[in-house]
Amino acid sequence: MLDMYLSGLVFVFAVSVIAASTGSSSASEPPNDDSVGTRPRRIAIIGGGISGSFCAKYLVDYDERCLLDAVDIYEPSSMNMSAALKPGVPVTDAAGSATRQTWQGSRVSSITLSDGTIVELGASIIYDGNKLAVQMLEGDSTLSAGRPFYPGKEKAKSEEGRPIKSGFGIYNGNGEWLLNTAPMWSLARKVALLWRYNVDLFRISQAASSAITSFELIYELLESNQPATFLDSPDEIWESVGLKKLSLVTFDEFLDAIGVCREVEGWRSYIPYQGCIRTELLSAASINNYNQATNQMNGLSGLVSFIPTKGKLFGVEGGNYQLIGSALKQAQSTRSSECKEKGNKKNIKHVAKEVTTVIGDLETGMELFSGEESLGNYDVVILAAPLQHCGTDFFVKSHLDGAVLQPMPVSGMIDSDEADANTHQHITPSLPSSATRPYTQVTTSVVSNGNLQSSYFNLSASAVPRSIYVSEEAWQLENVFTVTHLTSDVFKVFSQTELPETTLNAMFGPNHVLEYVKLWGGKHGGATPDFNGGGESSTSTPFLLYDGAEKTTGHGFGPALFYVNSMEASVAAVEISAIGAKAVAKLCAKRLELIPPTETARGDEL
Repeated sequence: MLDMYLSGLVFVFAVSVIAASTGSSSASEPPNDDSVGTRPRRIAIIGGGISGSFCAKYLVDYDERCLLDAVDIYEPSSMNMSAALKPGVPVTDAAGSATRQTWQGSRVSSITLSDGTIVELGASIIYDGNKLAVQMLEGDSTLSAGRPFYPGKEKAKSEEGRPIKSGFGIYNGNGEWLLNTAPMWSLARKVALLWRYNVDLFRISQAASSAITSFELIYELLESNQPATFLDSPDEIWESVGLKKLSLVTFDEFLDAIGVCREVEGWRSYIPYQGCIRTELLSAASINNYNQATNQMNGLSGLVSFIPTKGKLFGVEGGNYQLIGSALKQAQSTRSSECKEKGNKKNIKHVAKEVTTVIGDLETGMELFSGEESLGNYDVVILAAPLQHCGTDFFVKSHLDGAVLQPMPVSGMIDSDEADANTHQHITPSLPSSATRPYTQVTTSVVSNGNLQSSYFNLSASAVPRSIYVSEEAWQLENVFTVTHLTSDVFKVFSQTELPETTLNAMFGPNHVLEYVKLWGGKHGGATPDFNGGGESSTSTPFLLYDGAEKTTGHGFGPALFYVNSMEASVAAVEISAIGAKAVAKLCAKRLELIPPTETARGDEL
């Protein structure tokens, strides 16, 4: 299972749910308003990835009385993130189109090559304990789960009988290898890993099992309408389930605490390789998944990288990006079937526009703009993209003079064309650093017609593993930090920056074809949050960034700005995005009275 796990990418969230909830929200009195059915309820979601599309689905699920007037998802690129990406045209900040330069798009996306090969550019594998992702998959009869890194039926058929490498290795740079399982049979690999990591592997496995047990109540919290389960921030979620402390220490400190040490004593000191799991397996996983060393990771994000080894892994056949479009489709279908008298699925739609400005007004709500074009007014805006590179300015009208715009309290974002959104010097100091630090940068390169040159890694041809990872030492020396052999001649490479042609020739031979380059980072994007070692760096923003209501408790009447990606302060993964989407949808549903006040006041038992 370690072998299968480490042949993968990157944004896997393997955790299930958690122990006991003691949320901080309190029940509120129903508002003095007899026009529940007539007050406007228009919602704009900025960002059409997992966070935005799942949030739309959950909002519609909460709207059992068909009160919503509109849910508009603003996403400049296609929500079919395979159709939007074309092979043969490298997409980087320098070479891409103007739209692609200023809008990164969803981190769950794939590309289909001319021979039918499907390559995941972002999140590649999903853990079967990810209940929200699994539920979305099962809610769409056109989708099915397949094995991780499945290249598609067309390519799989043509690959029958063609040899492909196996095993994985951890490269230490300068021609040195810490571990290489390629020459071993499958059973021999498992025995070798158990012998090499033995007690340490058991300890980290026990810690992962304990975390999974704790995580499993997150879903119960999300499903409950008990007042205490309307949690206002990710920090409250982690605190309620007993995992907040994990985010306050570095992954290295956590490993020391559970006895997974770099230096071993006693009888273990006489056995080769003891204590090396940190410099090998755990470091390689952290770098591959987050492009960060173990001392940069917090304990929660570091442990999450290991949890997929506790269950089964899968990918969506045809590309994981399909979950995004499916969530929107399921929302529209539910709306059509449940709200025939109120309206149809057009009330829930994708708008291919980039939102550049949001202006809050206590009387008219939130007005959205794309450049100079007004996109309309909304009662609630949900930001489903990282503050660091959403590219949106947030203002409010002065209560003294409506012609005067002021930075919106809390977010206070005032971008200029020249400003680097990742630096966020323009955000008010009230935001925690998790909302201002730049995301890590990763470049994904897809190569076809390649022949991995064994000499580049100082190996014989028979000893080249299917997946190559690096240690922290090699990570500091090399631009490339992951190479995955997807089919007989297709490779996916993660690197710090875009690879020059000379490097690609040296790695894959002169006949290789560079099919696609995707830069996750630069001025307007990033791959994963910079966790900065945990502690105060893991403090999250509240889900409600701005509340224009006169009443700030219970059900509000003024404009509001919610923030889904606040969940990424401590850990980032597909399931984490889904959890954030569900938590925000629940708070929003309460605010707009989609959940009847009597129900939230009565609650239920956990």
